[in-house]
Formats: sequence, structure tokens, C-alpha cells
Amino acid sequence: MSSPTREHILLTGCYRSGTTLLDKLLHNHPNVVLASQAYPVLFYYVKQQFLDQLGLNRRYPLEHLFCEQDYTQSDWHAFLDSYVLSERDIETIFDGLAAYSHGVWTPEILQLHQSISSGLFIDVLRQFNIGLYSIFPNSAAALIGTKEIMLEEYIPYLLVHEIRVVLVLRDPRAMIASVHFSDKHYMGEHRPILYSLRNWRKSVAFSLAYRNHPLFHFLRYEDLVTQLECELGKLTQKLDLSDYEESVFSDGITDQYGGQWGGNSSYGSSQGISQTSLDAYTAKLPRDVQQYIETLTFPELLTLGYSPTMITGFSEKYIQQYSDPFDTFHPLFSAEYSSCPTRLGDEINRYQLLKSSPPSASQTMEIEKAFIHQNAFLELQKAFQHE
Repeated sequence: MSSPTREHILLTGCYRSGTTLLDKLLHNHPNVVLASQAYPVLFYYVKQQFLDQLGLNRRYPLEHLFCEQDYTQSDWHAFLDSYVLSERDIETIFDGLAAYSHGVWTPEILQLHQSISSGLFIDVLRQFNIGLYSIFPNSAAALIGTKEIMLEEYIPYLLVHEIRVVLVLRDPRAMIASVHFSDKHYMGEHRPILYSLRNWRKSVAFSLAYRNHPLFHFLRYEDLVTQLECELGKLTQKLDLSDYEESVFSDGITDQYGGQWGGNSSYGSSQGISQTSLDAYTAKLPRDVQQYIETLTFPELLTLGYSPTMITGFSEKYIQQYSDPFDTFHPLFSAEYSSCPTRLGDEINRYQLLKSSPPSASQTMEIEKAFIHQNAFLELQKAFQHE
């Protein structure tokens, strides 16, 4: 294996999918500095500027991207290539970071306020990354970056600029159980289950689309906690890093500050690598919720090797008779979001496209709306049609 060179990295994925665990594992490598949510406002702010230029008002700047009609990924990448963050933009970003209070993050980043100068997004991002050396000094670090959730739309652009990307996927049933039906609630008020599933499918779409890119790597959370040595071996090889020392995590996991990391499981405290949450969803999810999840993620489950247990194939009855089982909802969403006829029609259309063999040229734009990326569609179609 060649000696590693100083490079940049982003770790991302859907919420409640294991990104925090992996950021701790990676930071424990002697040649890696990986912060936890060091500058989330930077990514939100830049995407919001893009939406503002188009006159678009969205719930969140980082959304699931499905059924997007107002811009293309090419539009977004062109914006990133040309948008210059001014000194005022940098000031606004640091104001947002100072006010940020959503979960575990890296507040020491505020120390970099005077050292970040204006420039193109990629240049500003690299400045932030390099600044992490002053927060977590490590003269041996060859790879440096941050963990941030829901940044999949940045992946193609970052890869073009030779920034490595690692993405974590988790069984969507376990993700939903962790968000809505667990002992601890890290996500605040209930969002529609369909909204979360679309965010999860966004992760899958980019994973399938870029799985063969030399700077991209994705892994399943379940494999990470059950086959740690094997998965870390694959990861270090892909990142051009030396292997971890044997039994490095036998006494637990150290966080970025040198303390013992107690985990952030939704099912109570845990030390080290725990498998206790893997099948917790089987007892937590109501039957109709699990049927709904499996129906709307059926091709993804097949493609990723997750076995549906409640259904044997796509059936409209599991989504047409469904409604989210929550008494209260996040104010940005309607209680009928997951059962809205228009959205369910879009979901049914996905399956119609998967059954088309081969899809016609006129369906190209429709496929991108329903699957984000043509390569992801082809991967899902292969699994769906051979089921």
C-alpha cells in the first residue's frame, strides 16, 4: 500500500444511520482528523443561496431531491463552480455556527472566524478543513475533514475536486424505528415517515451511482457493527490508509477529545461497538408502518441485501391504506404528508418505471425525477426485475 498523502474527506449519510459511530472510528485512526459536524451551516447556507437565486422556498435547503422539477443537478454543480462566498457570507456562516445547537458538533470551529477568507465554495471548504488541524493537532494526519448528515447532493462536486467521500447506510426500518419509536428521540418533533424514507433513498441513490468511483466508498451500518475488522479493512484500503492496530477498540471508543465515547444509541447507553440495536425495530415498529416502509423501499432493500419480512412484492394497498401514527407533527409538515394521493401517485410511478424494460428515451427526465440518477435506477431495476 502506498504512503498516504494529505487529502480531504467528507463522511455523510441519512440521519440515525451510524455516521456518528463511524466518525469516531475514523478519528481514532492515527492518520485521520475527522470532526463531528464541524461546520454544518456552511453547507446549508450555500444550498440556500442557490435556492434563493432561483426564487425557490423549501422547508429545508437540503432535501431528498425526489420529484425535483425546478432545477437539475447540473444547475446545482454550475452554481457551486461559480459562487463566491464574500466576507459578509463568511460572517453570516459564523453567526449561524455560533447559534447552532442541534446535537453533537464541534463548537471550537468558532476559533477559525478570523482565518477563513472569501472565495469559491471549494476553497472555503478546504480552509475550514485545514483549520481543523489547530483544533485537533495531529502531525501524522494525512486525511482531514468532517462528518455532516444529508449532504449527498454535494458528492459529485466534491469527487470532481478530489475530496474523498464515505457514506453510511442503515436498514430503513431500523432508521425509522430510531427516529420515531425508540427510548430517546434525537430528531425532535415527528416528521412524516415518507419524508424520512425519501431522505434514506437519496443516500442509496448516490451510493449506487458512485459506488465504483475511486474516491467514494459506502458501507452498511449492520456490517460495520457485526464485521468490524473486515469493514474497517475495506475502508482503510479504499482511503489508502494503514490498517488499524489489532484490538484498538477492545476497551471502547475514544472521542475527538480523548474521552470515552458512550455512544448515541436510541435504545439506551452503550460502550464500544454494540449490536443491540440491529433488530430492535422488529419489536418497535407497528405492523402497518413496517409494511409501508418495505413497500416504498422494496427495490432498495433487495439491492442492498436487506430482506423484506412483511411483504413479498410491491402492493398499493400497503400505502393507500396507510397514515402516520403520530398525534403531533413538526409544524413544517402536514399530517397527511405520507398518505397524500399525489405523493403516493409518484411512488406508484416509480414502480411502473422499474417494470419498463428497457426505458424509453422520453423517460430519461422522468427517471431522474424518480430515482435522482440513471445509474441508480439501472441498479434498482436489475434487482427488482430479478426478484
